[in-house]
Amino acid sequence: MCFHSVEGVGWFWVFREAAGQYELVLKTAGLGLSVLDTRHNGYKDIRSDGQVGKWSTRTTFRFTGGRYQEFQKKTTELK
Repeated sequence: MCFHSVEGVGWFWVFREAAGQYELVLKTAGLGLSVLDTRHNGYKDIRSDGQVGKWSTRTTFRFTGGRYQEFQKKTTELK
């Protein structure tokens, strides 16, 4: 599920089922969310992409410690 602002930035939530209930394992914002083929601890890695002005940021999350944690963040200047 996601909600987008006028600028196109949206909030994304990822839940997992555990013991018959759903728990929030990732909450992030961005222009898009991608589920990658790579896995850690049995869960697929997730990537969020965003842009502010002339700067683009790509963040990769890996599942550790029962939730998704930021693994790598790269910001580049758009030309």
